[in-house]
Amino acid sequence: MSAPQQTCDCVWRGVFREVMTKVRQCAEGGYLQPIIMNGSSGAPRYRRSSHVRKREEFAADVYLTAVRTLTDPTELNLFKYHYLYGADWKLCCKRLGLPYQENKHRKLFFDRCYRVEQKLGKVFLELKPFTLWPPDEYFHVVAGRSVDIRPIPIPEARHRNGVPLRPPLGPRPVPVFAPDSFEDVKQEIRAAFAQGQTLAAICNDLNRRGVLPKQASRWHPAGVFRITGPRAPAPAPAVTPVPFDIGDGAAVARHARNGFGAGRSLDFLAAELTRMNVPAPKGNEWRGRDVRNLLLTHPREPGRFKRAA
Repeated sequence: MSAPQQTCDCVWRGVFREVMTKVRQCAEGGYLQPIIMNGSSGAPRYRRSSHVRKREEFAADVYLTAVRTLTDPTELNLFKYHYLYGADWKLCCKRLGLPYQENKHRKLFFDRCYRVEQKLGKVFLELKPFTLWPPDEYFHVVAGRSVDIRPIPIPEARHRNGVPLRPPLGPRPVPVFAPDSFEDVKQEIRAAFAQGQTLAAICNDLNRRGVLPKQASRWHPAGVFRITGPRAPAPAPAVTPVPFDIGDGAAVARHARNGFGAGRSLDFLAAELTRMNVPAPKGNEWRGRDVRNLLLTHPREPGRFKRAA
């Protein structure tokens, strides 16, 4: 000890080794270890004890404390390889990229280990509100000891010249949306699609002119379809005005007879009556035999087509 107020480094190393010994004991045995019950005097009788994972929590607290304390990546990796994984000094030097051919390299390696033990041992002892040393007090509540569970104030980190490491919070800037430079190509694709061009024809034209998409080497119909969307349905055909009453059977027969006399077939007349929405005798469509039965059912009116004297 260099001064009466300064604690010897061997004390911190002893604290670290005792904590790591407890970590190894927690890792041995696995599910064969006895269950730890956590008692609570204020709860009802049937809920005064509960199953807790004290061993896993202790090992996790040790690891997280080491990660937060060892800011140097080399020291953190040394802690993992040598103390957690159990690798020897030569294997650790290989993994860390350190020389290991001579005896002096072994001394330098263990000097690094001692520095890691000193740092972590001091943190394990001074950790608040619950310390990791002695480990027995971590697993069993000590009666009569008051623990201050209030959060510990952490001073804001500042640069050596006094400037804060992070700027103060300010108003959030209003997002400005940049115009899409690809919008002209999209409009051209939509216009060509509206004129009736197929997706394959649009792709071939764009690839031939060298107009390539943003995230592909060439255009494909699937990519063009995401821009155009489905084609609008074709307008319904206009309904042909009917020159007779479709509800009058005699008028329908007269129209069919006039067409048949003009040389049209029965199937042609059936399709024409279906297109005019004339009610069919059976079903929704007219057939040739339906037109024939219509002509036979409604004979020609006498004297209507008599030649003039």
